[in-house]
Amino acid sequence: MTKLLNRTITFLTPRMAFDLYIIKQMIMPFSLSLFVYTFVLIMNRLFELVDLIFGKGLDPITVGKIFLYSLPFIIAITAPMAFLTAILAVFGRMSEDFEIIAYKALGINPFRILVPLGFTAFLFVFFMIYFNNHILPDSNHKVKVLLMRVSEIRPAAELAPRSFITSFPGYILYARAIDKTSHPATLEDVLLIEKSEYAPANFVTAQQASITIDNQWNLITFEMNRGQKQVIGEDGIYWEVDFDQQLTNVFLPPEARPDTSHRGDRELSAGQMMNMVSRWQHQYDSLKRELAELQSQSHNQIPQDNQLYSRQLETINNQLKALNDQINKYLVEIHKKYSLPFAAITFIFLGAPLGIKTRKGGMGAAFGIAILITTIFYIFIVGGETLSDRGLIPPFWAMWSANIIFLFIGFWLYLGFFMDNLIWWRK
Repeated sequence: MTKLLNRTITFLTPRMAFDLYIIKQMIMPFSLSLFVYTFVLIMNRLFELVDLIFGKGLDPITVGKIFLYSLPFIIAITAPMAFLTAILAVFGRMSEDFEIIAYKALGINPFRILVPLGFTAFLFVFFMIYFNNHILPDSNHKVKVLLMRVSEIRPAAELAPRSFITSFPGYILYARAIDKTSHPATLEDVLLIEKSEYAPANFVTAQQASITIDNQWNLITFEMNRGQKQVIGEDGIYWEVDFDQQLTNVFLPPEARPDTSHRGDRELSAGQMMNMVSRWQHQYDSLKRELAELQSQSHNQIPQDNQLYSRQLETINNQLKALNDQINKYLVEIHKKYSLPFAAITFIFLGAPLGIKTRKGGMGAAFGIAILITTIFYIFIVGGETLSDRGLIPPFWAMWSANIIFLFIGFWLYLGFFMDNLIWWRK
């Protein structure tokens, strides 16, 4: 691609050649930084996936699919970082080689630099918006489905030894050691507590046990070997029963079975989430009207201390709060799908003057500055998401405040470096 751009430049006007020159210079730093950032962030996930193969006995093909489907989530974070790094590296090198001074000496308008950067940024923004709305949701959903199937095939894959496990309805499980590579998984020195709301708990201990699950994910079977069951009857009588083998079946309720068709907020596009938000907003408005009618009736007919009125009021308020929290959660995710790609435009004004000022053409300085800026940027994003989920700030400001603040700072730096009347920037 670089050779093609070099040949094309020779047939263009000087200004167009300058634009393509800037774009060509950004290709290699962007590719390199995208690979480095993605590799660093995927390392933690990689160790978990290796443990799935060697520690929990999953087949490498399934683990490889989980790895590939996890990449889009990482790329959605690292792509804006790579774009900023590329700008810093390119303009740092151009400043180090006195190319910026040469352009200013030739009378090139400082804002002319924004033409190739703006063109590249808009392409980046449009692609990342498509990426965040189509590729990312599907990949997140596929990861969830694969992990559900892993739990279905190997129910002990997520179990931890020497800890009390409460994920089985009505039971508490403890095992000193768990061999997850065998099929079915083998547990050593097992304690199974059978809980009941109407009777004392029963305790089952066994030297060895195994867990199996049927294909419909509605029945879990504990096969206990060489153990003892300790029972306390309703009359308080205690007795013990020794056994060589005992089967305990745990029936999962319908709500406890995994639904692979359901999609969460990170598995939907912005359009799909907006449809859901519109439906919830309609329900919210209806409840608000119902609440207003109930309150107006209370002044004329129902005394304020009426228990039925209090329960109705509490129920409606709880429903309103739940709907409002859900609406805020989905609106935050919608804004995030656009605010993160838009960061490329913000980084134009921030990265170009900083890169010129550093006068360092190597990737080291670019990586350092980019990591510092994007860390602060993502702190704003994560903090804003948390505050919005708690209802403290609107979803728009939660996701766009970082872009607005950095865009203002970047535009100020850009003007300060290129405009002769701002003397404070010049040495």
